[in-house]
Amino acid sequence: MSEVGTFGSSPWYRSLNGAQWKALVASNLGWTFDGFEVFALILTVGVALHQLLDPSQYPFIPAYAGAIIAITVFGWGLGGLLGGVLADYLGRKRSMTLTILAYSLLTGVSALSWDWVSFAVFRFLVGLAIGSEWATGASIMAELWPANARGKGGAFLQSGYPIGSILASGVWLAIGTSGPDAWRYMYLICGGRVRRSKEKTQRWCALRWSMCLPNPPSACVCF
Repeated sequence: MSEVGTFGSSPWYRSLNGAQWKALVASNLGWTFDGFEVFALILTVGVALHQLLDPSQYPFIPAYAGAIIAITVFGWGLGGLLGGVLADYLGRKRSMTLTILAYSLLTGVSALSWDWVSFAVFRFLVGLAIGSEWATGASIMAELWPANARGKGGAFLQSGYPIGSILASGVWLAIGTSGPDAWRYMYLICGGRVRRSKEKTQRWCALRWSMCLPNPPSACVCF
């Protein structure tokens, strides 16, 4: 109710400090990159298969496309399971850095696919890395934001995914008619996120460490 403010309660967003807002921006960028990468596959898979398949296989492109998307999604699920285990052994900082670099590099490598099998293998590996990143990345909001604002923070975090999808649509609209290799350019653009994604992870870890300084070092789960 609006009367709540009368009793001395302040709006939820005023309880957040600068580090928590920066963590939201950094994590939202990660989800934006993920949404861009995933929607890029949906936009380009048909075009890619026209180049990767023999013309006699063109009538089966819908089946091949469905298989590649399913393989990618299976990689996400498996990566989510493996990501949690990896983070337990390596720590979240190393785990997130490795998985972000892995899926960014593998997305770029997808542009070098020479047939549908190699494309499917690369997409599975990309899905594996994205799933692993999600397992550790979702903890950003859960750990840094207070309980009274955590649900809103999670909603803002997830909004990055459709934003990335919209950006991917815009990029494909711009380069989709550039020739038969346009789909390869799309994946190279996706892979170009490596440096920015790594910087995003490092910012999160630095913020997490600074917020842990008043506490025993063992409480800092980022390292």
